Amino acid sequence: MSSGLTTALIVIGILVILIGIAYINQQMEKNRIERSRISQNLHDQINMLESLLRDLPAHYLHKGLKRLLIESMMYKSNHLFSIGDKTQKNFAKQMLGEAQTQLSQLNSQGEPKEIPLKTSEQVRRVRNLLEVLNQHLLSLARAGRVSKDKAKSYHTLVKYLYTQAAFEFYRAKAEEMEAGNKIRSAIHQYYQEVTELEKFANKNGDRIEYVRKKIDALKKKADEEAMVKRNHEKATDQPSQLEKGMDEIAAEDERTKMKQVYD
Repeated sequence: MSSGLTTALIVIGILVILIGIAYINQQMEKNRIERSRISQNLHDQINMLESLLRDLPAHYLHKGLKRLLIESMMYKSNHLFSIGDKTQKNFAKQMLGEAQTQLSQLNSQGEPKEIPLKTSEQVRRVRNLLEVLNQHLLSLARAGRVSKDKAKSYHTLVKYLYTQAAFEFYRAKAEEMEAGNKIRSAIHQYYQEVTELEKFANKNGDRIEYVRKKIDALKKKADEEAMVKRNHEKATDQPSQLEKGMDEIAAEDERTKMKQVYD
């Protein structure tokens, strides 16, 4: 073998090695970027789940739904701990501990006290969270982590909670108006509540019946108050019999004086 051929083979071998090293480095960089992307996505999802558990009103988090969210947070925290950097591992460890604490407390917790939403800002905030929750449930269904039937059941529940945010608000406003004796305004708010309740009439039948009776009673009260007001205004616009009698006496006295002057 000539020295020229040997040199050429050596050069080709070095080039192959360099290309191989470059390819390996490129793949490692791609893997690092992908790993970083997945880690950041997991970090964001854990924050999202923590926000749902923290910010949704307690009576919106039914036990089964809350358990699902806690278990999702544990699953993602474990995954992040296995692939994340040091900072992400510490974060994952902290969130895993919080999730385990919440899960251990779940079975011993009683039914949460219902605290109705009273402002439009609260309604918007809760509805935004419910939309995020629904997207998370869909992602679990697509990944096969919940069955289609279970996902459908949770979807129906979230739709109901979305409506509940509205009828709680209208109910609170109606009760506030009624307490302030603003009857017509209260009636309007109760009508709004019924509109939302009727979206799930089979579930809200008792409340719908109660509110309709409440509306009828308030209408009757408003009509009675309006009648009293009209009668009062009518009475104050017309002189009383006593005033009419005094006016007649005064007019007669004036006529007598004028007659005496002319006589």
